[in-house]
Amino acid sequence: MDFQLIAESMPYLLEGARLTLIITAVSLLAGIIIGTLVALARLSGMRRCAGWPRLTLN
Repeated sequence: MDFQLIAESMPYLLEGARLTLIITAVSLLAGIIIGTLVALARLSGMRRCAGWPRLTLN
């Protein structure tokens, strides 16, 4: 096994892992925000706000 190649590639691998974690965190945060807004819209008493989430979720 060529450990020299692994050692040379390590900065690129670590940068890819860092980018993956950033994308995961941003996606998680966006999902929480959008999910909370849709849940609040469904629970609201206004018909217009409560109607559109039902169309997108069913």
